[in-house]
Amino acid sequence: MKRLFKGCSALLLVMTLVVTMLLGTACKKEENKESKEVSKAITLNKDSKKEAAKKEKEKKEESSEEKRYGDVKGFLWEVKKCDATVYMYGSIHVGQKDIYPLEKTVEDAFDSADVVVGEIDLNDTNVMLSLANTLVYTNGDTALDHLSEEGKKKVEEVSKELDFNYNLLLKTKVWYLGSVLSSYQMKKAGYDANYGIDKYFFDKAKDNKEIDELESAKFQFDLLNSFSDEEQERYFVSSMGTIEETKAVLDQLFDIYKQGDEEAMLEALGEEDKNSNYYKKMILDRNKNMTLKIEEYLKTEKTYFVIAGLAHYIGDDGIVRMLEDKGYTVTRK
Repeated sequence: MKRLFKGCSALLLVMTLVVTMLLGTACKKEENKESKEVSKAITLNKDSKKEAAKKEKEKKEESSEEKRYGDVKGFLWEVKKCDATVYMYGSIHVGQKDIYPLEKTVEDAFDSADVVVGEIDLNDTNVMLSLANTLVYTNGDTALDHLSEEGKKKVEEVSKELDFNYNLLLKTKVWYLGSVLSSYQMKKAGYDANYGIDKYFFDKAKDNKEIDELESAKFQFDLLNSFSDEEQERYFVSSMGTIEETKAVLDQLFDIYKQGDEEAMLEALGEEDKNSNYYKKMILDRNKNMTLKIEEYLKTEKTYFVIAGLAHYIGDDGIVRMLEDKGYTVTRK
């Protein structure tokens, strides 16, 4: 189990969000299509439509009152300086609908914020159009040309279990092919990018709060494209298990998340090779830059709610420790 946790950690807790944006948008279109079919059926009878609308309104009002707050707190920290307050919330980029809304402390922290910050702006889906060309090989190569025999076998095995035609993605980079397969695998296991914690807060913030980014979609694309073929295969293809294994990992991961147990989370994720190029670029360097960005927020007079993958916050090289080493008092809420 621990081995699989370590393999999944890059995709779940440290993984960049560009794939979440793409898959979330696609899934939302499917949901909208289903909703239209339901609405069409209701409109067949005018009276039943009115009655259904009335019941739906009552149901929403009742649900809103009863479900304003939930039981899941997760991982929330607070850091202050003069008139500035920064709340930092550790995210998992996939989830399930039933964990929302979150616990009162978290929801109130979000409500108090002037600015909501993510690794990237999840509401800016148009940015993908200008970056799509960076996903593909432009010299005629396919992902298979950049995979070892073992990597090709893994893609074949995962695709077969998912009943997914990976040939549709052959022109894309290895990391993207692996990320899409992994995302669909997680969805088959019952965990959807549309219910990721980042997505939840960005949906709530839309048209209501100022938005900022710790990084950018372009930065994340460039970062992932910078890894060698071997690194892309190792971290985005070879680490995948079966749907059953993925479900077991995610179930356990979310159990720990709901408990808010930092030590258990660190143990579950296992030790990464801190000397590797992957660790330096995906974790250490990014954490340093995110910490600098948070320090800039602390020079203002605003309240920020900063959402980033949980693995960016915890551990010896996490943002919390980096801020503490700089003299800030960081309080777990």
